[in-house]
Amino acid sequence: MNRGIVALIGIVVLAAAGCGGGDGGGGDGGERLTKSQYEERIQALDKRLGSKATAFGVLINDLVNEPAKSDLDAVARATKEFQDVATEAVDEYEQINPPEEVDDLHRRLTDGTRAFVGDLDALRDEADKGNREAAAREAAKARTGDLDSIRDLAKVTQEFIDKGYDLKA
Repeated sequence: MNRGIVALIGIVVLAAAGCGGGDGGGGDGGERLTKSQYEERIQALDKRLGSKATAFGVLINDLVNEPAKSDLDAVARATKEFQDVATEAVDEYEQINPPEEVDDLHRRLTDGTRAFVGDLDALRDEADKGNREAAAREAAKARTGDLDSIRDLAKVTQEFIDKGYDLKA
């Protein structure tokens, strides 16, 4: 698989990583998570969402590499499913009370992921219309990171790393 799509999927998984868990800490009004609790929640979801993100990434990669052979109905369905999962995750992610030192990064990660999910509408719409060339162009934007939302998420993710956060499982 193309390294660009692997990076893209990693960014999206990280951004959605606040959901799930039920470990009891960190919701609105609750105590802030510690750095290690925050990392654990992110890493746990990274593992859980990995296969869904990978399946979506494979379809995107195939559409870019061989648009004539791609099943646009499958691309539209997979895009919608991925958007739904990512949206649910971000909804839950917003409930996390991160360590104070990453409050702004956490907010930017959440906002950036919502923007990325919205950016996928163009891909889904073109695939739904059966517009193979336009769908392939939109997929290429996602695969190469040629979307403002992806660039923003990459910056935020790097800032987490710079602060010493281990976000990958």
